[in-house]
Amino acid sequence: MSEDEMETALIRLPLTPPQEASAIFRRKATYEELHPETKHGANQHTRGVENFATPADRFTAATANATGKSERAVRMASARGEALGDDLGATNHGKPT
Repeated sequence: MSEDEMETALIRLPLTPPQEASAIFRRKATYEELHPETKHGANQHTRGVENFATPADRFTAATANATGKSERAVRMASARGEALGDDLGATNHGKPT
């Protein structure tokens, strides 16, 4: 799923809290691949040629802006998504089958 598709899913689709957390965590992984300088702990001062490019917003700011949520809500959802792991699709989260 591309970054644009994930953003659309976060904004338009009705997601349960676990689904939203998982989607935000996956978006974070994709965002950090596209913008490694925004990754926590990355050295932002020795990026070489990239120093001349416009730096990307940090993940939480970009996602908060796209979704209308606060940066804190994005951080918390990302942490929940990481804790849930990749097996989210295998559960029904208490919903009847």
